[in-house]
Amino acid sequence: MQDEHDPILSGILDDHFTRMANAVEEYMRQTKEELAEDRKQFFTPQIEELQAKLDHSQEEFANMQADAGETTNELVKHEAILAHLVQLSAKLHQKVRNSNNQSRAFNAWSHMGTDKALLAKVFKRNFLRNATRRIYFKRWIRKMHAKRENRVSTEIKKRYEKIWKAKATEAQRTIEELELELSAAREELETKQRNFLEMQQRLRKAFMRGVVNLNLEAMDVFNGAQFMDLMQEVEGNEVDHRDHETSVNESDDDFYVEEAPPISVIRHR
Repeated sequence: MQDEHDPILSGILDDHFTRMANAVEEYMRQTKEELAEDRKQFFTPQIEELQAKLDHSQEEFANMQADAGETTNELVKHEAILAHLVQLSAKLHQKVRNSNNQSRAFNAWSHMGTDKALLAKVFKRNFLRNATRRIYFKRWIRKMHAKRENRVSTEIKKRYEKIWKAKATEAQRTIEELELELSAAREELETKQRNFLEMQQRLRKAFMRGVVNLNLEAMDVFNGAQFMDLMQEVEGNEVDHRDHETSVNESDDDFYVEEAPPISVIRHR
């Protein structure tokens, strides 16, 4: 008689454990999906915002480089134009001086007649001295032009070094702030992952506790059924096994296990 009940109860318990395991697996799957969606919704805007800031900083840096290149090209063009103007001005002044000197020499020669000593003195004073002056003047022009180029280039370098240092400091500060925000986001993500793992461990422990409780309840059910069968055999009442099997099969869907009374377990060492 007990052997006939065992397959039925085993089937009921197997179905119950299967449904319970499926429910726990579905709950864990839904929990994983919800946590993944929450993390995605929480961190995706932050990552996009940080990426946008980084792209904006890189774009500003590229624009500054382009502006610096254009400014440098313009300065080079202006320097070339200025040098050309200085050369033209020097040539013009030299032509004016030469024409004036030649006019004075011609007038002096016309007034002084044909005195060779005087003409030689005038020629030496006017032409040779003027030629020497032209040489020194060209040297002075080249020297002043070189000094001006050095001064302008030094001023430009100092100004752009100051600007680039300020921009580099600002960019470095922005990068450090972004790195700090990213580190905080990573730490928070690690905390979420640790919490999720702890929750999974708790769910596993709860599932195992439920299985143990169900086993204890099943033991109580089996012990109660054996006691009732013995009582019926003593009183001479027969159990209608067919009706009992039918009632059990009809109530499979509504099967539940009552709470087991407190029992003491004797453990042998």
